[in-house]
Amino acid sequence: MLPLRCRACLVLLAVSALVPAQGPAFTLSFPNGVPTEVLPDAPFSVLVRVTPHVGQVEPSSGALRISVDGAPFQVMAIPSSMSDLYVVTLPAVPCFTTLSWYVTFSPLGGGSPIVAPGTAPSTTYVTHASPGSLVAAWSDDFETDLGWTVTNSPTLSDGAWERGIPIGGGDRGDPATAFGGSGYCYLTDNVDGNSDVDGGSTTLTSPVIDVSGLTDARISVAIWYDNVQGPSAGQDTFEIEISDDGGASWASLESYNQSVGMWVVRSYRIASFVSLSNLLQVRFTASDLGSPSIVEAGVDAFRIEVCPFGPPFGAGAGTAGADILFVNGSAGGLRRQVQVGLDQPITLHLDQAPGTSLPMPFALFGMVGIPDASAQTTLPYGIGDMAFAPCSIAPFDPSLFLLAGITIPGCTTVYPAATVPWTVSLPSGVQMEQQYTFQGVVAGDNALYVTNAVAVESVGTPSSIPGPGAFPAQWIHGSASCGSNQDPPIQVHQYNANTYILRQNMCANFEAPFIYLLLGQQRAILFDTGAVSNASTMPTQATVQGIVNQWTAASGISSYELVVAHLHGHGDHVAGDGQFNGQPNTTVVGTSTASVQSFFGITNWPNQVVYYDLGGRMLEIVPIPGHQSAHIAVYDHDTDILLTGDSLYPGFLFISNFGQYVESINRLANFAQLRGVSHVLGTHIEMTATPGVAYPYGTTYQPNERVLELGSGHLLELQVALNAMGSNPSYLALDHFHIWP
Repeated sequence: MLPLRCRACLVLLAVSALVPAQGPAFTLSFPNGVPTEVLPDAPFSVLVRVTPHVGQVEPSSGALRISVDGAPFQVMAIPSSMSDLYVVTLPAVPCFTTLSWYVTFSPLGGGSPIVAPGTAPSTTYVTHASPGSLVAAWSDDFETDLGWTVTNSPTLSDGAWERGIPIGGGDRGDPATAFGGSGYCYLTDNVDGNSDVDGGSTTLTSPVIDVSGLTDARISVAIWYDNVQGPSAGQDTFEIEISDDGGASWASLESYNQSVGMWVVRSYRIASFVSLSNLLQVRFTASDLGSPSIVEAGVDAFRIEVCPFGPPFGAGAGTAGADILFVNGSAGGLRRQVQVGLDQPITLHLDQAPGTSLPMPFALFGMVGIPDASAQTTLPYGIGDMAFAPCSIAPFDPSLFLLAGITIPGCTTVYPAATVPWTVSLPSGVQMEQQYTFQGVVAGDNALYVTNAVAVESVGTPSSIPGPGAFPAQWIHGSASCGSNQDPPIQVHQYNANTYILRQNMCANFEAPFIYLLLGQQRAILFDTGAVSNASTMPTQATVQGIVNQWTAASGISSYELVVAHLHGHGDHVAGDGQFNGQPNTTVVGTSTASVQSFFGITNWPNQVVYYDLGGRMLEIVPIPGHQSAHIAVYDHDTDILLTGDSLYPGFLFISNFGQYVESINRLANFAQLRGVSHVLGTHIEMTATPGVAYPYGTTYQPNERVLELGSGHLLELQVALNAMGSNPSYLALDHFHIWP
């Protein structure tokens, strides 16, 4: 017979077997990952999936807890969801800002909240606002003397800073070359042999730099430090300091003691240490203190960098394994993008592939615009991936060309054949605002390699870029009795200097569609012509032409084109086309898918995004069939507005092909996330100002309308709702729109 205590053990074991192990009520995950970097000055939406385990979530309990640059955590509610996917919106913050954040959800019926990450708040997710590629506001490669000064401690016997081309050969821990392989740098005692820092300290101090006009900036610098030899190796430190008062006081940027004997690029956000003043200085101190050791140091490629404007670009280093394509000395940073001023010199340089000993042939391809992920092409024979199809693969795409290199059938070559390393300079630069992307294929000793890609954007002065726009306090919205309606046939609203929004009278047609007129330096484009064909009751063409005439006269433009295109081809958006047919200097684009493809040069419908230039104003055309087969969305780089037609607007979202529509919204949501969209504008308003409540379909009086504008978060909300339906689409009423499959 078992002892009593053992019988008790059996009882406990039996009871344990009957009670399942308890875990969390649900788990949290991020289907699209957690972003480490986001674009500055734009909100960013993150998807959170709640997966039930032994309980359910309280749908309204979600909270984002977020700290901006170390400030106290703020709590922001996460909107409730009808599926297991929730949208967490990180707020728009300036460039260089750091967000520390975590999310919490509570179980239904009470209990401890579930957090992600699981150890929050002691650990959090960290996301930086950065465009990746930065612009140098002040730089010094030390090829000329810009006024740096050297001061030494009284005890220093050798090793003072000096500017020169390294001659020490690197045999005692000194740099063999300047950063980048050639040219001048500052280094400690530039002689061959026993020339390191001895007996004290030597300090290199920058000239006074005025950064008072910058809202934020960072310092980037290449440093060399070696302290691995001698009796007391590794005991000294390389001090990097900053001052905002002309050297009266100093703050430490870093005490560097990683004796790696190679050039290392370090960066520091200025505002984290001092104010951005007109008396900024930086200094570098190398020392040999106490017991002797061999100390060698160098400084090169000093930059003060700021954030540029422009769209993101994701192509990384190519299969060469390193950045070998440079525009104005830059490989483009994380976004692979370089900005240049109008009429400013541009230099393109292509290096050899790493490990290649002899000059080799290459082909440097280009495209007009910046490709998105759908344009990526995998070259055959294992050569690698390109950010866009080269002209040899798509010879009839007018946006593709061969900038330089070997002759290739189907490609127009700008520069003759050559070998790498190769450089070309354009002294006069580009005379108009434009975007290009370059990427090449280079020959190595035993294989072909794809280079990194670089997107180049030429930009004018800030005064040439239209400022943000404004919406009217109220749109015309019909009457309870249309017989007494006093509204004009068309409400014309000037959003900004170059953008007009028109709304047709609701009593003329209950659809009351919105029409968009965008004006560039070479042409204007009108998206849609409305729901009424009769010019006497709805003078659409006369109204638009009047705006164009007034705008061109004020701009001093004598020859100008008007393009009439459509976001899609339903009757309430094309009825006025006849008013424009046959008008001088006017092109009316057809409404079929083939016509839209042909006019905009879309060769891979619906997966290809193409650029359309109005002259100093770039649009991106995004195919989004589903509501209608020839539907497009349009992103305007000047205003950051995304036009979505009838695919998304505050009203009834009618869907003709659900599968196509879901795919289109998925692509468009991803596109919008990368563009920093300011507003999403559709072509109707059918929702009231009360969330979730729509007007009866076909009404001609909407006295309490919701505003026209939506945001990229609403696009993501639509994406989540559609994907949650799976293969069983059904009517769904949400706060800002109703989905009607």
